[in-house]
Amino acid sequence: MAHAITLNDEQYARLAAAARAADRSPDEMLGTLLNWLPATQKALTAEEYERRWHAFWDVVGSIQHGEPLTSEQMEEMIGEEIAESNG
Repeated sequence: MAHAITLNDEQYARLAAAARAADRSPDEMLGTLLNWLPATQKALTAEEYERRWHAFWDVVGSIQHGEPLTSEQMEEMIGEEIAESNG
């Protein structure tokens, strides 16, 4: 099923320029941009939201000065803290 999307002239000109630079059609470029959007996720309950924030701040509070942590290290620390609080 096809749907129409309305763009003003300035928006379309920007889309068309980006498409030309990527050697694609405006439709293909718009489709690619939309595919980059994250998938819809279910809303968090208030309890889940609070649990995640508490776990996050517990981890942040334990960080010491020195080399900055990578995103992977932060995620691992948060995961460990959540596992410990659920265990």
